[in-house]
Amino acid sequence: MSDSKASFFKQSGWMVGATFLGGVLMFGVHMLVNRMMSVAQYTELFTLLKIVTFISMPAGGLTTVFAHQAAAAVDDESRRRLQTCARVVAVATITVWLVMIAVVTVGQDWIAHNLQITSRAAFWMTSIVALTTLLIPLSRGLLQGAQRFGPMGWTFLSDGAIRFGGALVILLAIAQTAAGVMAAALLGQCVSLAAGLWWGRDFLARSGARVDWRAWFGKAVPLMLGSGVVVFFMAADAIFARSLFPEDEDIYKFYVPGNMVGFAMAQFAVPIAAVMFPRIVHGAATADKTEAFRWTLILTAIVGAAAALLGTFAPWLPVRVMFKGEYAGGSALVPWFAWSMLIFTLANVLITNLMAKSDFRAIKWLVATAILYGSALAFSKPALQELEPLAAYRSVVLLLGLFNVVLFAAAAAFTWAIPPSKGKSRTT
Repeated sequence: MSDSKASFFKQSGWMVGATFLGGVLMFGVHMLVNRMMSVAQYTELFTLLKIVTFISMPAGGLTTVFAHQAAAAVDDESRRRLQTCARVVAVATITVWLVMIAVVTVGQDWIAHNLQITSRAAFWMTSIVALTTLLIPLSRGLLQGAQRFGPMGWTFLSDGAIRFGGALVILLAIAQTAAGVMAAALLGQCVSLAAGLWWGRDFLARSGARVDWRAWFGKAVPLMLGSGVVVFFMAADAIFARSLFPEDEDIYKFYVPGNMVGFAMAQFAVPIAAVMFPRIVHGAATADKTEAFRWTLILTAIVGAAAALLGTFAPWLPVRVMFKGEYAGGSALVPWFAWSMLIFTLANVLITNLMAKSDFRAIKWLVATAILYGSALAFSKPALQELEPLAAYRSVVLLLGLFNVVLFAAAAAFTWAIPPSKGKSRTT
């Protein structure tokens, strides 16, 4: 086995292990709160966390943007431009957050009413968490692009460990509220952000380099759109499901467990693609060949299929581990989520590979798929509200699975079936 292949498996193993352990600790928070809170309180917290995920849609793209730029920075001039970009974008991100806070202040009543959020303290704690959520992708993107997977893995571990420990102390000693859990999330993210900025501090030094911002946005926008599509597919269904039957708290026992199990399965496979991305970018910049895409696809398929089989033949097992007994009915949706998320993780590998190669021809089709998916959810709402809750939620998962297949097909077409047109830019 070549050194490159050995290092790929080593780095993939570390990232999967670190992300998985960090995820286990974060899911440990859910295990605590769903046992110590009422269904209504836990569902409200679940919705707030999905809002944070939605907020990360544009910022999450910054991980891809800076991972791409850092991996391609193979000389002093490109590294100096990277430093300027990182500093400017960090300041711009904080400015955007301040504007967002102003908008939320004006529209807080409308937002709280439509999302059935009763705790204003939890609402505002979530708004503060949004700042670290917007900044963490920048620091992790720089570490990922530089292939500093050791420090990057520790940012996931520290976030999970402090979030779990903080939630445990707050829930047992202070208050069993969503605001307290969001405070623990803020603490974990602050430590993770500080660690990421420390390990990537050389990327934030003043350089004085001039940046062609038109060219930078020309590459950053499609990268952010591609990443945004991935995040949208991971979060839209849960927020939509929350709006179907807002007056009946018992029905959340059906959807939340399956959604959480499916999300956990995706999180276990996605880190492999994170290792692949900078290798492909760096290989393109230095004309070095790499087999990272092939191995990533194989490993993701193996890991995802194993998780899907577990969800099919023992759907009760992850639900029983993660949730208290009254959520047992949620195991009915686990097999549907499991196979849907297997398709999603494979689509994510294809999309990540295309973005690493700066092959943006598929972006408009991926965005169109996300728009159609969102539209299908919106137009199906009246019909779904006429069904029994479990049947309605199963239909939501089926819609997710169907559009995951469409997403995979669109990415696959540009990966294997549609060669770039001669004489045309790969970004058109």
